[in-house]
Amino acid sequence: MRILIVRHGDPDYDNDCLTPLGRHQAAALSRLLAEEPIERICASPLGRARETAEYTAAALGKTVEILPFLREMNDVVIPSALRDDLAIWHVPPRQALAADPNRYREESPFRESLLEVRLKELETGTASLLEAYGLRRTGAGYHYEADLSAAGDIAVFCHQGVGLTWIAYLLGISYLDMWRTCYISPTSYTTLLFEQSEASFGTFRMIGMGEIAHLARDGIEPHRTGLLYNRT
Repeated sequence: MRILIVRHGDPDYDNDCLTPLGRHQAAALSRLLAEEPIERICASPLGRARETAEYTAAALGKTVEILPFLREMNDVVIPSALRDDLAIWHVPPRQALAADPNRYREESPFRESLLEVRLKELETGTASLLEAYGLRRTGAGYHYEADLSAAGDIAVFCHQGVGLTWIAYLLGISYLDMWRTCYISPTSYTTLLFEQSEASFGTFRMIGMGEIAHLARDGIEPHRTGLLYNRT
């Protein structure tokens, strides 16, 4: 089983939809994903993610399921030298490196944010999603009840911030390290394979991150929407 985590297309944030470029990107992505064994399509409830997902759903003749826990985390903000309401996934590297990796969520400014609320929402929603596949999280891994090697893929359309956070959660790695080192561009997709490494126990392994081959196939230049500091 694979989970494909897709960031929405180039956004019109003011109207929570796609720009003309974003629609072009989403159409190109749908042609590529139509070649994959996708059985289930899910999306954040926000318009730009749902609109991106609809292109792939139409190509595969499927409907889009809404996963409220994957709405963007733009309500989780911290103060910084740049601005007072900096999105958590833009945490400055110096600030991230100075934080205690095991206790930072209990420290200022993270403690004063909505981070704990949103992470609990993410964890609870993920548990519900994976229970349908007989997966139960234990530490950084998962107990499984049946062989999932032939199960179809799940394509999940969401956002940069919550996408990076969810990737880190599924892999069992540091949120801080993911936020300060990684970026996913519009309509890029990250593939996590559930690897059944032991009898009844396995982990997700990332086999591709931020892939944009569909843009090259359609002659679309990749855009760096969502990079805060510099884009080249």
